[in-house]
Amino acid sequence: MSLVELLVASTVGLILVGTLFTAMASIYNSLQFSATMPTVQANARQIVETVADNLRDATVCQSTDASASPCAWVGGPLENPSASQVTTYYRPDAGATNGIEQNETYYVSGNSFKIDTTTGAVGHTTTTTQTVYSGGTITLSLVYFQADAGSTGATALTPFTPTATNSNTIVGAEITVTIVSAGNDQVTGSYSTMVKCRNCPVPSVALD
Repeated sequence: MSLVELLVASTVGLILVGTLFTAMASIYNSLQFSATMPTVQANARQIVETVADNLRDATVCQSTDASASPCAWVGGPLENPSASQVTTYYRPDAGATNGIEQNETYYVSGNSFKIDTTTGAVGHTTTTTQTVYSGGTITLSLVYFQADAGSTGATALTPFTPTATNSNTIVGAEITVTIVSAGNDQVTGSYSTMVKCRNCPVPSVALD
């Protein structure tokens, strides 16, 4: 075999090896993506459903509650809701005015999704923090809706910004969580749902 033939054979061999390596790397990345994606998606869905379940069952803060419980926004089930954080109010005994009440705040801190639970009465509250998810990058997005400027039995929903004076017009919210996994894979999973608050004014438009 001449020197030229040897060089040509070596070049072809290097091309084949490079092609094979590229194909194997592509297959490996695909397998890694397939293995990571279901987990990321499941984590996003779990967080959304946790927030949705508690928002759905939130109790409206009554004036008799505000002076003796953690709730402050009278007439509504949510407190200080924003595009990235929300607090729900819950009274275990709907008929009690001096029982143990609680609120739960859902928010993202750094790369963690957390829940602050406050129980007790004003001046005697206890707050605990639970980290539900940690790792990668996570975002929580919330959009709140009222029914035709707050009318009951409305036919359309309107996005709005809740305040202490109009929180009683909230009928539901859209909750979206997006997670980008840590590491080199950078797999993105997202889940979204709309939920109607059972103790809010009931529009004729179904949310769930």
